[in-house]
Amino acid sequence: HMVKIINQLSRAGYVTAVRGKNGGIRLGKPASAIRIGDVVRELEPLSLVNCSSEFCHITPACRLKQALSKAVQSFLTELD
Repeated sequence: HMVKIINQLSRAGYVTAVRGKNGGIRLGKPASAIRIGDVVRELEPLSLVNCSSEFCHITPACRLKQALSKAVQSFLTELD
């Protein structure tokens, strides 16, 4: 699992990974340029509710999607 995460971070430019005897992992950009909110956005699926179903009968009255969307945005803003 760690390799998968390092690969994702490397593709996003957050770390540089070098394989081999003298290899290792280093930050790919200055620590001051990395926001935790951006890393979470890159690594985590943030869709809390699947409201794309055309068969949902409560969509016109449902406030859950909007409430959860605002909560996720507040969470990410705090991490930034």
